[in-house]
Amino acid sequence: MRFLARIGAVCALLILAGCAEQVLNARPDADLGAFRLNVNYAFDEKATKVGHTRTAAPGQWADAVAKANRARLGRYAGTQPYDIGVSVESYTLGQAGIPLIYNPRSSVIVFLNVYDPSTKTWLVKGHQMQAFENTDSESLLLGSGGSRSQQEQVDGLAFNLARQIENYLEEQHAAKGWFNPLPADLLSQ
Repeated sequence: MRFLARIGAVCALLILAGCAEQVLNARPDADLGAFRLNVNYAFDEKATKVGHTRTAAPGQWADAVAKANRARLGRYAGTQPYDIGVSVESYTLGQAGIPLIYNPRSSVIVFLNVYDPSTKTWLVKGHQMQAFENTDSESLLLGSGGSRSQQEQVDGLAFNLARQIENYLEEQHAAKGWFNPLPADLLSQ
């Protein structure tokens, strides 16, 4: 009987993991006011591996993060340009583990910088963020190291990070007025 209960619990988790993926990707655009992505910097020269991990090639993180930010933040067509800079500091890319027992999860830690070239001010410098990979039915059982390539792990983490950055920018817009329209004299300088 216990065996059947465990099988039922695993099946329920697999169904929930699949549903969670669809809900996360269905999120509508955030309210970012007058935001328009101007410069999209991503750096990975200081990226260090943490723990037992796969290794990312030089430039791999920078390319993936810049591409994901461009895809998520490049959709906003506001009237004011803002520069985004992301420095990848550390990462773990899960390797193949032991199904249902040891399935290491991948993550990345970055510092986020947002610059307003219109006012020549930093909105934030060195804001630390951490993104984790999504779990699907395959990675739940095998771990992402057993079900995804190294590039798929990096791309997935970069996408989750870009979505997290978008959420953070939306929160700051609502709480602190980031990306509110500026007077016309400031924009013409």
